[in-house]
Amino acid sequence: MEQIEKIDKYWRAANYLSLAHIFLKDDVLHERELKVTDLKLHSKGHWGTCPGVNFIIAHLNNYISCSGRNIQLIIGTGHSGNALSANLYMEGSLQKKYKMSKNAKESLNQFLNLEENLYGFRSEISPFYPGTIYDGGELGYSLAVAMGAVLDNEDLTAVVILGDGECETGCISAAWKSIKCLGKKRGHLLPIINLNEYRMGGRSLLSMMDERDITNLYGSMGYDVKYVYGKHEEMIVALNWADEYFEKNIDLNEGRSPLIILKTPKGWTAPSDKLIHIEGNIRAHKNPLKNLDVDDYEFRYFKRWLSNYQPNELFDKNGELLEEIKEILPSEEKKIGEREYQIKTLHLPIIEEIVKNDNNVESNFYAIEEYLKEVIEHNKECFKIVSPDELTSNRLGGLIQYKDNVLEILNEVICQAWMQGYTLSGRTCLMISYEAFMPIISSMVTQFTKYLYQAEKTKWRGPCHSINYLLTSTCWENTYSHQNPEFIGAIIAQENKYAKLYFPIDGNTLLECLNTSLNSMSRINVITVSKGGKAPLLDIEIAKKAINDNCIVWKEGRSEPDVCFVAIGDFCFSVMKQVVTEFENIFPQLSYRFISIIELMSFVNTKANDTAGKNNQLKGKITIALFHGYPMVLEAVLSRHFKGGDYFVFGYNNRSISSGNINVKMRDNGCSVEEILIKTSDMLFEKQLIKEAERYVSEN
Repeated sequence: MEQIEKIDKYWRAANYLSLAHIFLKDDVLHERELKVTDLKLHSKGHWGTCPGVNFIIAHLNNYISCSGRNIQLIIGTGHSGNALSANLYMEGSLQKKYKMSKNAKESLNQFLNLEENLYGFRSEISPFYPGTIYDGGELGYSLAVAMGAVLDNEDLTAVVILGDGECETGCISAAWKSIKCLGKKRGHLLPIINLNEYRMGGRSLLSMMDERDITNLYGSMGYDVKYVYGKHEEMIVALNWADEYFEKNIDLNEGRSPLIILKTPKGWTAPSDKLIHIEGNIRAHKNPLKNLDVDDYEFRYFKRWLSNYQPNELFDKNGELLEEIKEILPSEEKKIGEREYQIKTLHLPIIEEIVKNDNNVESNFYAIEEYLKEVIEHNKECFKIVSPDELTSNRLGGLIQYKDNVLEILNEVICQAWMQGYTLSGRTCLMISYEAFMPIISSMVTQFTKYLYQAEKTKWRGPCHSINYLLTSTCWENTYSHQNPEFIGAIIAQENKYAKLYFPIDGNTLLECLNTSLNSMSRINVITVSKGGKAPLLDIEIAKKAINDNCIVWKEGRSEPDVCFVAIGDFCFSVMKQVVTEFENIFPQLSYRFISIIELMSFVNTKANDTAGKNNQLKGKITIALFHGYPMVLEAVLSRHFKGGDYFVFGYNNRSISSGNINVKMRDNGCSVEEILIKTSDMLFEKQLIKEAERYVSEN
């Protein structure tokens, strides 16, 4: 059998299984007359993108077999799950990971009903699909994730299938140019755009451009374009053409990368008749046969559509894919569903050799640059720092000299995608950014949380290194347009069990927070600290205990003190210390507890952890909290454990429009020492813990 014929039969089989997977729950081999009762009650999937994705994967399998390249496939096109699951079934990865029946007919039936038995299988790609490091759904990150995966992976080629609708997203638009930031210490990248003309609501922008303009557009960003018009011979030539770039390192040495554009109709291979037109039509995007169970004409059309793929030429009587078709599949370890990564151990510095225990330091950042330089020196092949052009501003400009390990681009979304690709391929990454602009990637972090949640459910996926953020230039120290602590609120609102929110109060707790974060697995670590703050340094052993306990109790008080003062954040701690000093002078007869929360999520995650004891630490007859964030975020947490009149939260209120120092910004946001004391005395009076005269003294 000629190779092209084998590829074509493989493609037909993938299309057949994709279509069956969307609509059928039984009788995939047509061993009897197909009945309406063989249909799924609710068809699950999208047809439009399947044939294009199947065409690419069919040829990719042949290419891997011929070239021997190590391929990481990343599919960015939306709703490609039906296509990918068909291909993973045909290569055997699904059966292996999910211990399906060794009887081919039984395993085919299990394949049809994957979403019923394994709820992680949807039309969107997820960690339930073997070999994936990208969670579909929110479009646009695939190309930059692929770039992150090839960093420090010289023997890896990332093939990215992009939809023409997906190419309209901001992240994809920036990612094309960001390849210039990656340097030469990386593997190869092969983007393939499936230009099928339609996205969900209409024609794609790329489909409205002629080929000359498309070629010039991508050519200006460093990509040479090869068009494929749906013919097998053309795709073989295109992949061999791309391989020449990789063999000669043209992409690395000359800055020119290959880009294949596959032009096909949307819903390709669906037959047309006088009443039903699917191929080349916007109708192909989702479920093109919505009345299959009640419309006899649609049902007869569907049977004809299935039979057009001639399954008797693709599967034997036992339901096995024919051996000659399997010949295009790569060897076991090269299959797309078998791509896995070893977790590379990060070698971290000995903290005790870096810390200082005197107070002759200029800021809380006094040792961060030295620490990160040591991390880079000991982990040049498995550690990256990414930043949206903010290292120098954040007093870490000395890191820029490490060009192979430090990447800067003025785009938070690209930084996040790089970090995900790098992390999910076995390495460790740290993102350093202004706090105010992190909400730009809040949705991406939510998606990554979903990735971790699903990966944990698979049972066969191991842990990955954590993604880590060092956020500074905070709301208390920057200009008005650069003040926004919203990112931490988004994480708290989700009760994210994978997240840790660290608020170090000095240079040594900052070091220990960073060290703990980089040493962790499968977490989202967020460290928020001012770059200009300068607090007296804690002994490193006290700092370590603070991280372990998630807090520091400065003064214990009684089991239920009159007041519990809570500080969350370095500047908040500084102000609350002044409050406590004044409080002692005014109300010497009252007991109080003073606590700094270093890691906040341990107090938030009532569902994820047993935090009853922790939240009891925050209880007094009244509780006064000063929070690095919007007050309502913390109020929502405290409301679970306190009665309405028993607590009050001060925090950032988006009011510090005037320039000024920390005290001015605290005052503008209603968080000055005086205002906190006045509120405290008012609440004490309401609880009848002080008299009117004492209240008057405190307020004056």
